[in-house]
Amino acid sequence: MNAGEQTSRHLLLAVITTVFSTLMSLVTLVMSWEPWMIPLMSVGCVSVWLLHIARIGSDTLYENLCVGLLLIEFFYFSVHPVILFDIPGMACILILALFMLNKKWVLYAIQSIYGAALLYQWLALRTISRWVPPLNIFRLVLGAAVVGLVAFYGLNEVTGRVLGLLRAGPVNLNDQAILARLGTSPRSTILMVVFLAPVVEEALFRGYVFGNLREYSRGAAYVVSCLFFALIHVWPFFAESWDMGCLMVMVQYLVPGAVMAWTYERSGCLWGSVLLHCAVNGLAVWLP
Repeated sequence: MNAGEQTSRHLLLAVITTVFSTLMSLVTLVMSWEPWMIPLMSVGCVSVWLLHIARIGSDTLYENLCVGLLLIEFFYFSVHPVILFDIPGMACILILALFMLNKKWVLYAIQSIYGAALLYQWLALRTISRWVPPLNIFRLVLGAAVVGLVAFYGLNEVTGRVLGLLRAGPVNLNDQAILARLGTSPRSTILMVVFLAPVVEEALFRGYVFGNLREYSRGAAYVVSCLFFALIHVWPFFAESWDMGCLMVMVQYLVPGAVMAWTYERSGCLWGSVLLHCAVNGLAVWLP
């Protein structure tokens, strides 16, 4: 990264941190939350700008400082009882705002804080119950998508490590084919992977297969739809090479298949799993 790009990214991070901190300060004032957080957030913003202007410290130090402030403020926001259904939206804002860093640990940190906040809301504040007002349906769909994204990255990381222990360096030929197409036809590949494929696959595997089998057996619906979803991603490569490693890569697709099915079932409509699928594929393209 040259000096101009570094300065531009640092400036954008400083602006994002300042906007988010200002928003949290306004929310604190309006909602009459802990007032002592406002000067702390102000000190954090001033520190970010001083480091940017003086160009003190490394890129890693500066980025970690900005991300740390945002994550602390996100946690602060998430532990108040009246904003339960706003937590997913705030998590989405942070994920989108920090895309430019190209670092998966930031996503993991946001997901961990989101999960901890839900546990705190449930166990300490007792704000989570089975009854949900009709006006919060959209928020529930959004929340299901965010939780599904959390589960996708967390569980997929675990299955990837387990698969690595079973077979050294398993190669996902489907991912390699997509990356190759991104190099030659980026626009058409992004259109297909991020938008078209999620709609078609969700309509087929969740809407048709899962939806029909669920009427007879919920467990069978999950198992069959996940297996078909995994098989469709590896079968062309297995049929061509007859390499058993291709079938082992199916494990990587079982987790997202289950998460998509859960999101479809939880949200009550196909658009919940479609939005999650688009987000997952978009992140995979953005963070290869």
